[in-house]
Amino acid sequence: MPVQHIFLQKDETGQLRDARERVVTQYPDVFEKIKIIALTDPIPNDPVIFRRELPEEMKTKIVEALLKFVATPSGQEALHRIYNVKQLIPTTDKDYDVLRKILDDINFKIEGAL
Repeated sequence: MPVQHIFLQKDETGQLRDARERVVTQYPDVFEKIKIIALTDPIPNDPVIFRRELPEEMKTKIVEALLKFVATPSGQEALHRIYNVKQLIPTTDKDYDVLRKILDDINFKIEGAL
């Protein structure tokens, strides 16, 4: 069963929200077939990525424009409608260390997985 985005996230009240709820209409047995076996620390997802050659000034302008747009009511609505995301948060490479640790813990090698 191809269920995408099976994860837990906090909603606007701070309560954990189970992403299986988003696919239960298409997959009524999702709660029986997909079980949560562990929770991790938050992991950034849906990153904005730039190619190396793009000038830093351009990267900064794009990030600032995105953050400014999603700070508006119409930007928040668009972000939620298109991506089901409530906010954008600037991150650094270090923010992915929790994911790297998980992959190391399970001895997962990215080479060959792609």
